[in-house]
Amino acid sequence: MGEAISSIQFQHFRGLPNNTFKLNGKNVVLLGANGKGKSSIVDGIEFLFSGQINRFLGPGTGSINHHEAIQHVKRNGDPKITASLSPSNGKISRSLTSNSECFSDKEAVKSYFKQHRGADTFILRRAKILGFVCDQDADRYQKFIQLLGISHLDKLQNTFIDADKEIKNREQRARSSYLTKLAVFKNPVEKFEPKDLDHIFDHISNSVHLLGLDKLEKWSDVSLRLPLLKAMRPEANNEKIDEITRALVSLELQVPLAIEEDILDANILRQKITKLRVSSIDAHRSEIIKEGSDYLSNNESEVICPLCEEPFNKPISEVLTRLKQRGDDLRELRDAEANRRTTITRIIDSAGEIASQLRKDLMHSSLFDSESKIILRNALASVLLWERLVKRNEASDANVDVVIPPRLSSLAEIRSDCCVKLKAQKAALVSPDTSKLEAAIALLEKWIAYFNEISTAESAIAKAKELTHRSKLAKDAFSNARENAIQKVFDQIAQTVLDYYRFLHDYDEPSEESECTNLKLTHTKRAATGGLQLAIEFLGLLNQKDPRAFLSEGHLDSLGICIFLATVHIFNPPGTLLVLDDVLTSIDKEHRRRVGELLFRDFNKFQIILTTHDEHWYDLIQSCANAWGIQKNWSFVKLNWWSVDSGPNLSELDSSWDFINTHLTEPDYRELGGSFRLILEDFIKRTAAKIELKVRYKFDGKYSSGDFIVAGIHNSLRKELINKSPENETNIKMILGRVFGQGDLVNFLSHDNPGRLEVTFDQAKDFIHGLRDLTDLCERNKLIKGR
Repeated sequence: MGEAISSIQFQHFRGLPNNTFKLNGKNVVLLGANGKGKSSIVDGIEFLFSGQINRFLGPGTGSINHHEAIQHVKRNGDPKITASLSPSNGKISRSLTSNSECFSDKEAVKSYFKQHRGADTFILRRAKILGFVCDQDADRYQKFIQLLGISHLDKLQNTFIDADKEIKNREQRARSSYLTKLAVFKNPVEKFEPKDLDHIFDHISNSVHLLGLDKLEKWSDVSLRLPLLKAMRPEANNEKIDEITRALVSLELQVPLAIEEDILDANILRQKITKLRVSSIDAHRSEIIKEGSDYLSNNESEVICPLCEEPFNKPISEVLTRLKQRGDDLRELRDAEANRRTTITRIIDSAGEIASQLRKDLMHSSLFDSESKIILRNALASVLLWERLVKRNEASDANVDVVIPPRLSSLAEIRSDCCVKLKAQKAALVSPDTSKLEAAIALLEKWIAYFNEISTAESAIAKAKELTHRSKLAKDAFSNARENAIQKVFDQIAQTVLDYYRFLHDYDEPSEESECTNLKLTHTKRAATGGLQLAIEFLGLLNQKDPRAFLSEGHLDSLGICIFLATVHIFNPPGTLLVLDDVLTSIDKEHRRRVGELLFRDFNKFQIILTTHDEHWYDLIQSCANAWGIQKNWSFVKLNWWSVDSGPNLSELDSSWDFINTHLTEPDYRELGGSFRLILEDFIKRTAAKIELKVRYKFDGKYSSGDFIVAGIHNSLRKELINKSPENETNIKMILGRVFGQGDLVNFLSHDNPGRLEVTFDQAKDFIHGLRDLTDLCERNKLIKGR
């Protein structure tokens, strides 16, 4: 026999100041009106296993403070949940300030906790039901991935996607830098658009040849031809022209343009990091978790915590496992932080490149007018100051956006103006008959200045292309394997969902057959990491459609419940919890009964906790449990009232003799009215069916013990029993009197009635002992059905 929860204690928790909820290892149905504490009990279970309550987190929660919502309104202590298990007598507990669960030092207890993969995989609330049906494909997919406990596959997929995106960005940046450098050789007059180094080399070779020199054979020939070309010039103004040419070579190279895109990316990542840090309780511990994991991995013999200097209360292997789990949960945050650091590094590198280029420009400052000289020097000072500011903010983890200095925004225009002015100066110095010669000289000067940079840029593009190719192969291989595996899982779920839906909706009559004749869950690629499309075949029509177009709200609800139960049945280990919190609101009464039967049939190896405000279904599932003969596995509890100081008042309704024998005591007997009523009605119905008692017909089928008493069941039983055992006539009459001669005893004890105070303990004992004796008499004389 595996572990099961015997009780859950709630201390200083929302709506539950100091309450103990007893399960005794059984399944439990909780009945209570709204505001009586049902959902608080479910909240406590979710908090125990996950450390949070999801309905107080994420989109749509507005200004709700998660920590405040968990605490009891009186704030008398630290909220704490403790689950006691049987048969190990171990405990699992979690408090708001501990941030982690605590176990008894028993392997069975730890194993039990680990089997529960996440609260969403075994807790279903009413608000979540239609989400399975009505969500967008991408949102539905994420819910299923969480239910199946394979979110780590999506994290890996995201890692591949992010890596592929980053590598593509690198290739794009390498290409952009390459094209920027090629653009220096662009000549609109000659309609020359450089494609690569070879194309530029051929263009230079032709230009040299047109001036009477031999064509170039190899790249090193360029530096040999340049002195020959300069020797062909007239002597006037040569030095000045060369100086202007070199200045133009510097100014015509554009400053890095990708910096603006990087700044935008860095600021978007900052917003993402801020959001992730707010939503994760471990966010501010990210670094120490990583360092602790690294340190203990290399020092597994440690028995003393290096921080608090206290002995570890768990084996190092368990500490490392927990640190790894917490580290994995922070993966998205760490990835975002790493991506931002990379982006910031590129921004700093770009700032350095801009500063370097401005220094090259200012080497020719003697050619600039005073205004241009001042503007360029101010721009250099501004970029150096900005570079230091970005570095300082990054080092101090300042939560601020990167903002480009205004002087850098206008830098391209300033440098372009300088080029225009210098070209005008050069044109005034070069005679028309030597303009082609000077253009060729400038072309060779550019080649010598930028050959190495362009060659390096070409190599960077080739490497980036190869990396992009490899990244795509790796991403596609993982993605295809993941999609194929997940689709097989979805096919399995879809068949189970359809089986469950048919079980709830198919009846013997053709008019009551399920309108949903087939169902498919199909993995799609509409979202970055995938989507999940839900479609049904309606009344045998070939084309599968969105179920919202054909099913009623009640049928959509039952479909949502079937989807959740299918994932639980397929993927959750036997012996774990299944919690359904008031999920049957819009499902009609007959289908609710089928939900109970489905739970009895397919989930008998789970410990089930059901909450409901529907008294009819509560009675129905109790009667059904009795009919199945499994009432000993179920406990039926009513939440009678609630107060802020004491929480909910609970009373257990159990029709088993063992339960009654245990609680038939002076302090507790007045709480057994519901149990008395159930065993009395069960006895009366079975004996009435056996002796074929004629009872007045009720159209709604709702018979109570009073209907059978009015029909004279006590008279019929007395007559039958005395006929069979005339020697026991006095004893038979006395036993019948104790059962049917107690007035309104059962009615008084079953309701909040002043008369319940008039019922004495001796009366209650006489009633129960009489009913037990009467049941034995009827069994011996074969006057009770099903015995």
